[in-house]
Amino acid sequence: MTRQRISALTSLRFFAAALIVFDHATADRHGWIREIPYYQGVTFFFVLSGFILTYSYPVLPEKKDVLNFWLARFARIWPAYFVSLVWAIVLVPGWLTILATPYGAFRALLSTAALQAWIPQMDYFFYPNAVGWSLSVEAFFYLLFPFLIRELKTGRYWMLLLCCIPTCLVLVTATASNLVLYAKSTTDVDIDGLVYIFPLTRLPEFMIGMVAALSLRQPADRRSRPVIATFIEVMAVAAVLAQYLLTPTWYETGPLSHVFPASICLWLERSGSAPLYALLISVIAREQGILSRLLRFRPLVLGGEISYALYLLHQPLIWWIWAHADLFGAIPQFVRKVLFTVTILLISYIVCVAIERPARRRIIRLFHIK
Repeated sequence: MTRQRISALTSLRFFAAALIVFDHATADRHGWIREIPYYQGVTFFFVLSGFILTYSYPVLPEKKDVLNFWLARFARIWPAYFVSLVWAIVLVPGWLTILATPYGAFRALLSTAALQAWIPQMDYFFYPNAVGWSLSVEAFFYLLFPFLIRELKTGRYWMLLLCCIPTCLVLVTATASNLVLYAKSTTDVDIDGLVYIFPLTRLPEFMIGMVAALSLRQPADRRSRPVIATFIEVMAVAAVLAQYLLTPTWYETGPLSHVFPASICLWLERSGSAPLYALLISVIAREQGILSRLLRFRPLVLGGEISYALYLLHQPLIWWIWAHADLFGAIPQFVRKVLFTVTILLISYIVCVAIERPARRRIIRLFHIK
């Protein structure tokens, strides 16, 4: 039995997805607009995933509950994920040609099974839909969740430290191997592939979200005054926004680069904000202040509901637009941005309503274990 959905957190998903969409849509820009770490939206999703799953599935007492949990996760992510793979192959020039080769077929098979992030080479984890690597990481989290929640519910918080060991081993390996930060070849292993993409390295973020959910009481149990709750919400948002000032140059070429090796600097840059996101999620989840109540506004909640499809589908469309730039040369840049925004939101809504939701209901109805 799952708990009632927290609408304010659903809305936050939309803002996280929008950050990532903006990051990819402005990849050809330079200056301060490119220095903001929009990609931390992925970190937010990993923390939120641990939080929501722990909130929704506080116990999985029997084997059938575990199997039904895995079924529910598969039904939730795979239909739209599969659509995104096909969408990418259709829109991205050259992907279909690669698919026809044995090498490409193997890459496609890994991606279909959401295993591509386990091979830290860009040829694998970015094929055919680049953002699909994060679903590979999520699938790993889902596999572990029943075992993790069992340990954490018994008060064994040392599991969080235990789950940091693989992350430390990956960081040590990346440092000891003298890997470059970003490889020039798509077939080389680099620090970015091991630190940002590899599932073991991202596990602490998921665990932090789980611990944050376990510390959350039901909103009705301990209520704060609206003014105090609003102040806490504003401070949590301000803390998250303030850390955006720590741009990649602060980590990769700034003060931290003189203290830590490149692997640790990159991990701090990409994943170090997880505790702040856990704080923000925990505060907003109580839905006691003005900000969290505003986030319950239905259009924002709808944005959160389509955010998964938005996240999956936006990048292949961006690549297609860049590959066919001559078709849009006569259209003013502002109009192109508006058209892109309207188009991707509409497509995301259609996929969510016509494919994602019906497929999820049908899969659960057919295979749910009673």
